[in-house]
Order: sequence, then C-alpha cells, then structure tokens
Amino acid sequence: MNILAEEQKEWRMIRKEIEKKESRLEQEVIRFTKESQQFHQYLVDYKGEIDPHEMFINSRLLDQQQLAESVSGKQLIRLEKQKQNPYFTRVDFVYEGEQAAEKIYVGPFSFSTNEQGLLIYDWRAPVASIFYDYDLGAAHFQTPVGTVGGEIIRKRQIKFKDGELDYVVETDTTVFDEVLQNELRQQKGGQMSTIISTIQKEQNQVIRDSRSKDMIIQGVAGSGKTSIALHRIAFLLYHFRDRITSDQLMILSPNRTFSQFIAQVLPELGEDPVTEWTIDEFGQTVSGIMKVPSRFQEIEALYLDDQLQLSERISYLATKRCVENLKEYLRELERFTPQTITIGDYDYDAEYILKRYKAYQKKPIFERFRLIAEDILENLRSRPFQPKRKPTKKQLFNRLKKMFNYTTSTKLYHYFLAEQNFSIKKLVSYSDLFPIIYIRLFIEGIDEFSQIRYLIIDEMQDYTPIQYEVFKKLFSCPVLLIGDFTQSLTTINEMNLGELQTCYPKAQSIFLTKSYRSTYEIISCAKKIIDDQTIEPVLRHGREPQKRIVHSRAEEVSSIIDITEQLRGEGLTTIALITKTLSRANEWLKLLKERGIDCGILADESASLQEHLSICPLVQSKGLEFDAVIIVDADEENYPGLLGKQQLFIAATRAMHALYFLQRK
Repeated sequence: MNILAEEQKEWRMIRKEIEKKESRLEQEVIRFTKESQQFHQYLVDYKGEIDPHEMFINSRLLDQQQLAESVSGKQLIRLEKQKQNPYFTRVDFVYEGEQAAEKIYVGPFSFSTNEQGLLIYDWRAPVASIFYDYDLGAAHFQTPVGTVGGEIIRKRQIKFKDGELDYVVETDTTVFDEVLQNELRQQKGGQMSTIISTIQKEQNQVIRDSRSKDMIIQGVAGSGKTSIALHRIAFLLYHFRDRITSDQLMILSPNRTFSQFIAQVLPELGEDPVTEWTIDEFGQTVSGIMKVPSRFQEIEALYLDDQLQLSERISYLATKRCVENLKEYLRELERFTPQTITIGDYDYDAEYILKRYKAYQKKPIFERFRLIAEDILENLRSRPFQPKRKPTKKQLFNRLKKMFNYTTSTKLYHYFLAEQNFSIKKLVSYSDLFPIIYIRLFIEGIDEFSQIRYLIIDEMQDYTPIQYEVFKKLFSCPVLLIGDFTQSLTTINEMNLGELQTCYPKAQSIFLTKSYRSTYEIISCAKKIIDDQTIEPVLRHGREPQKRIVHSRAEEVSSIIDITEQLRGEGLTTIALITKTLSRANEWLKLLKERGIDCGILADESASLQEHLSICPLVQSKGLEFDAVIIVDADEENYPGLLGKQQLFIAATRAMHALYFLQRK
C-alpha cells in the first residue's frame, strides 16, 4: 500500500469518529434548544405564580441551559472545520522504554474519543513540538511533570483540500523545503493566515518559550515576526487557560488597517480576539485628548517639511534629552509646601505631612495624598479623645490637593515646553500625547491597564524614548517587542536596538534573519537597496523585479494600467501602488480614476485591504503584504540619502510575488 492510500484509510477512520461525535452534538443542540424554549415558556406562563426566589433559581437554570447550548454549538463549528482540514503532519514516535510507535497526528485542534483517546493532537500540545524541532532520530519534549524522550521513526507532511487528502510527503527533516515553498507560493496578500503547518524551528522556540518574562524580536522584513507573536498568544491561552483569558492579552498595533490585516489569525486558531489598541487610539484615550493629528498625519508633515515649528518640536520629543528634561521638570514640580491640618484638638503640621509625602515617593502624587489622608484618619482613631466632627478621606484628599495647586497635565506640558523654548499655539500632535500621559502618570496615576497580563508591541522601532517610559509605567506585565530597526520611517528617533535592550535589561533578544514573505529575487533586490547582508531569502524563485523608466506622467499612468492588467491576468489580486506621501496618493487617485481604473487610497481610516488597486502611502504600508507592489517616483530625488533607501526597502519588501519600480527620466 502506498503512503497516500495508507493515509486515506487512516483519514476515513478518523473522519468516521468526527462524524459520530458531530451527530451526537447535533442531537444535543436540538434537545437543548427545545428544552430552553419550553423552560422559557414555563417562566412566562407562570410568572405571576412563581415566588421571586424560585424565579431567580429558574432563571439561573435557563442561563446554564443556554450556555450548554452555546458550548455544543461552538464544538460543532470546530468539528466542521476539522472535517475540512483535520491535521497537517503525522509523526511516528517510540517512547523511551517502549517497542511500538505511536502515530501522532497534529492539527489546528485536538480531537479525541472516549474509546480511543486522542486521535489528533493540538499543535500547541507538548508532544507536537517534536514535529517542529527534530528530524528523524532521538527527540524529546517538555511536559508539566518533566522531560519525555524517545525516537522519531517516521515523519509525513499532509495537505488537505476541502476535506480530502491533497498530497502526502514522506520526509526525514522538519518542515520540508518543498512543502514550505509550495505553501509560500500559494500565499495571497490581503489577510494574514496561520502558519502552524510551516512553523520553522527558530520560530517555534519563540512561540513556546515559557521561561522569558520579556522578549525582543529583531526580525528582518518577512521573517514572520507578527505571525509568531499571534501564535505565541494562542500558545499562552492554551497552556495557561486557567490563569489567563484573551481580554488580558493586549496588542499595540500601528494602525487600524494593520489590525484588520491580522484579525483572522486568532479565530482560525480557535481563540477569541484579544484586547487591541492602535497607537493613536492608545495615545488619545489615555491622554484624554481626542481629534489630534495622527501618527500617520504627523509623519506626512515631516516628509513634506512645511511646518518648521512642528518638525523641531517633534524632533525634540523623540530624543533621550526630552525624557531627562521632563523628569527634571517633574522633580521640581514634586516639591510640596503643605499647611497644617487641624482636626478638633489635633494638629497635623507640615513636617508630619512632608514626612508621609516622602515615605510614599514612588507613588503618583495623588496616590500619596490618599495614603496621607488614610494615615491621618488612622492616627485619629488611636487618639484618646475623638473629635466631634471628623473629615472624610475624600475631604482630606481635596485639602491636600488644593495645597499642591495642580492644574491639568496638558497645562503643565505647555509650561514644560515653554521652559525648553518651544511654543505651542494650538494643541496638539500625536507626539505631544505621550509627555502629557507621562505627566498624568506622575501626578494622577492611571490603572486602566492593570488587568493586562501580557503585552505585545508591534513595530517597536517606531516608538520614541518617552513612549517607552510611558509603556513601562503603565504595564507591569511581561512584554513581547517585535520589529526591525532597518525599517524606521524617520531619522529623528533616537531609539535603537541597544537603547531598547537597556530599557528592558532582562529581556531575551532573538534575531530572525530568514525572510519568507517575498521571492528570492525580490529579497535579493531589496537587500541591495540598503546593502544588508544579514537577510537570508528563502529559495522560492519568481520573476525578477522590474525597473521602468518613463518620460511623462501619461506614460507612467499607461505603464501602471498595463502592469495591473497583466498581474490580474496572472491571478494576483492584491496590488499596491506605493507612494511616499498621502498628498501624492491623492494625485494618483485622481489620475487613475480619470482613466477608469478601480482604485482606492489605503489611509488611516481604512479598515481592510480591497481587491482593487490600493494606492498606499508608505507609512500605511508598514507591516502589510501584497501579491504585487508598484513603487512610483522611485528615484533618488524623491527618496534621498540613507533614509530614502530605508523607505524604498520598506516599500519593496511589501511585495510577495511581483515588484515594479517606476522612475521619471
């Protein structure tokens, strides 16, 4: 019997068990639904005759019945998915001390029966790690009770299509190159998907790391950084299900388009979406200042270089000096000259209040006042003679706050900027929000994110020293930072990898150098732009990137139309026209619309990638991927110097299968 026929036989057996379980669950759902309807009707019919206590108990029972119905419904959905794509590998493993091998099938979800036990293992199960980490031969994996060893005697990679076996490959390695290349070749831009069948060894080690508190992943373009982070979330939710829930994990992402781009990964892995904020939403909500120019708009202003005062201020706010100056300013502001508080016959003089104030110096100032108020009331309770009228804790807090003469975080920020010789006539830009948040944290304190147990910060290279000071104060939980410092959008940010490692001194740093997104030809071309020899392209070949010289705007428009039609004919659906700025994107939108081209701008408010021609400003393209990319105005005049090369590199590495540069002569 050949291996395909053998696996078809195994699949028929497993599918039969899935269908049996599916049938039982369908009957359960029908029964639950019928019982719930009858129970609800009973409560309605006898509402006036049932006493409140019985009504409460019956309502709780109805809720439990509906919950059971919901759980069975979710299990049915999962079984239906398993019938379509049950598993992607088989590993025959001989445990130490045993003679016979166990056939271990690994898939997106586990499946078991009472009679036969586990027939399919979840990819996050401890034993599944041997598929990702070992070739044929000796292997081991970690369990909650220790290390389990044995020998892998067979490995097969299995591909399903619409519930039927597509192919089976016998291999003696980890993820087989031919299978990986086939999967990469079939990838489409527009929506990130799971990578559980092609996770590489170095990626798997990051996903399953349970020892490191903080982690920094410096990964080249297309190395799967964000995908690794999302799969790590799924792994944590699987292994610590009794200790952590999806709403206690948070992703800080660059924009709403990127959020939509990654939105399907966790549901595909069987997990609920986690808490997610874009950096603009985060800055505006926590500072309490809404409707300010976004990060996207601010970088656009820097590129256009037409607002000198704004550019100078933003450049200053991106420095370590800004952090040092702000801390010094707050140390001066912290100085407090209290007055005596008299309650009945007892005086709490300035010396007493200052002593307590200094004792709580690690706390926000308002928290110190609350604690001092508690201390005064506690002291009063120990006095032999109690005053007839005692203030409340809130009243004492307000008296202390009045002595401090606090205005608002925003006004204090204005005063701080004035000391640094910056004027700000009207409030404010994106970068201004974070010093304001820092001042608010120092004075008022913020506990909005105290429930977050794990934080992921994507595009780590785009955040400034003051932003990291805010992140560290707001989040005491473990953090995973991912990004690539060769993909910085501006030169003003003083943050680099070394500074970030200093900021998180206990973080484990991981370097990913292999790029999986783009073809060998595209990555080889992109490497030359920034002269980076560390990037290792996967040997998935495709067409050579093309550079086209055009002599007029009309010729450039015609070239774009020709390229787009050719790509569509080849089945490539997500195509991006990348411009340096939004203003240039708007110009191209008008030109192409006049020629009847179906296109739209992918801007700040865009929710998702569409299957028409997306005109994408450079800033908005970060983190995204497209079947094909056309870069317009791709010459040194528009992309000057080292920063220009980095910007072209970012644009080029958005392409998965085809890349074009258009230059005006």
